[in-house]
Amino acid sequence: MNMSLSRIEEDRRLVEHCLHGEASAWQRLRVGLQEPLRSILLGRGATSTEAADLLGDLWADCLGGRNGSAEGLLCKYHGQCALITWLATVATHRLVDLKRRQRFVGQLPAAVGGGGNGGGDSSELTAQIDPFAGVAAPEPERAPAEAPLLELMLAALRHALSKRTPEERVMLRLVYLEAIPQRVLARMWSWHESKVSRALDAAMERIREDALGHVRRADPWLELSWTDFLQLCEASNKPLF
Repeated sequence: MNMSLSRIEEDRRLVEHCLHGEASAWQRLRVGLQEPLRSILLGRGATSTEAADLLGDLWADCLGGRNGSAEGLLCKYHGQCALITWLATVATHRLVDLKRRQRFVGQLPAAVGGGGNGGGDSSELTAQIDPFAGVAAPEPERAPAEAPLLELMLAALRHALSKRTPEERVMLRLVYLEAIPQRVLARMWSWHESKVSRALDAAMERIREDALGHVRRADPWLELSWTDFLQLCEASNKPLF
């Protein structure tokens, strides 16, 4: 835990140096996070070209005019979580937007050619079709915790928890939210401590399966591991349970 807090504080200082225009800090940030972020995007369904384009845009947006101006994305980082988790959430949100646009465009009717009956000008018909109508534009100025992707994470967790028994939900809450030792639960339930441990492990495994299943049904293209899921949840600034 202390190591995690130390990492966040180090990230916070690095961002401050970047916002103050220190070239060495900016270089350290980009060199240190480029490949990890690229790997995360590839693991979440991006192609190599998509990952390169998304990261190029991400770095361009981080400092705005590269002078620490208010529009720079890094100004939004307040040290809620590790910087790589925060940037991965922003990048994944943009990847979701990109994939949804691609899926929407792929569902558009074919353009009408100019040789059909009626002699209409196909350019007029094309002009009437907005290929992005109804698809929300990306909002890089929004905090990652407000992104629809995190709303999906929240919905997935709620779905998974709703399928647990009341006893499992109480047990999970006591251990993971209230930090009650498992030996205390064993006395409360008149169980052996090993049985409590097995029950918790089984409940968490079912939560993992149900939550990831919910995400896959909502966005079949999005390839998330459980680690990815937890990292995205970590970037949220509101309770997920």
